[in-house]
Amino acid sequence: MKKFFISKNYKDRFTASSKAKLDVERILASNGYVNIGLPAKNIQNRLLGKIYNALSFYTGALRMPKNGIFFMQFPVSMDKRQMKWAKAKGNRVVLIIHDLNLLRQSSQNSIEVLKDADLLIVHTPAMKKWIEDNNINKNIEVLQIFDYLDSVKSKIEDEQGYRVAFAGNLGKSGFLKDLKGCSELKYRLFGIGGENLELKENVIYCGCFPPYDLANHLDSHFGLVWDGDSLDECSGTTGTYLRYISPHKLSMYLSAGLPVIVWRQSAMAEFVENNKVGISVDSLSDIPSYLASITEKEYNILKKNAELQREKLGKGGYLSCILKKIDVSSL
Repeated sequence: MKKFFISKNYKDRFTASSKAKLDVERILASNGYVNIGLPAKNIQNRLLGKIYNALSFYTGALRMPKNGIFFMQFPVSMDKRQMKWAKAKGNRVVLIIHDLNLLRQSSQNSIEVLKDADLLIVHTPAMKKWIEDNNINKNIEVLQIFDYLDSVKSKIEDEQGYRVAFAGNLGKSGFLKDLKGCSELKYRLFGIGGENLELKENVIYCGCFPPYDLANHLDSHFGLVWDGDSLDECSGTTGTYLRYISPHKLSMYLSAGLPVIVWRQSAMAEFVENNKVGISVDSLSDIPSYLASITEKEYNILKKNAELQREKLGKGGYLSCILKKIDVSSL
């Protein structure tokens, strides 16, 4: 049976928004899927990138086989049209969700695409339940966490106290204005939008680095996954979203061998606790007391488990497991 996908232009960004989709393409290729569109590109010009995507999609439509498996990454431009092309030729469609705006706003077009898929690959059990409860689709596989290829193990320089890294779009992370460290706890920030932040003591902006190089600069004991404007909870729309998703940021930290700190009410907490790769907290104010009480033995267990995850993520283990299940099922 023919297995295929359509590649596109992925504009390089320091937020690593393209890396997850590029990694998926590489994992697909290693599992026998063929790109029927144009090769992946990193055209920086927005208009030229859109033109390239259209050319790739129409090239894929002309080359599309019949009665195979078509793998789509969601959302993508022209996703409804791609679904129509694939179905018209008797193909079964597997769709992996990267971002689900339906959790934040209604979109009829998105619902139609999700309903028409033969199989959805979702982030977490919480996302699966939400989709099922809303009668969108019943054929669902849970990824748990996104793979992260070409990982580099982070190094930790000797220094008193713990260091916690936070990477992302810093300008959108309102809680950073109130974040405060101490002599035993320093926060290290990475990403765009950090140059003009007014930071409190022991919170240090360390610059912006591409995804493949970031691990070389983390120099931390933990990676933090948090969002919103409050230290006490992940509030607002972004907080609600964290109840369902597994952010690529989580994969990035673990791919560098770092244990993680996550919000206890997030969808990630179950994965983190079950795999013993970090801790979950109700508030960022809980971090200093936790780190003051953790023993070296306890930390080393978290570190060892994070490095085991690093090996699996670096090999594309999570998505490959689902792809192998698809190979032996009737879908």
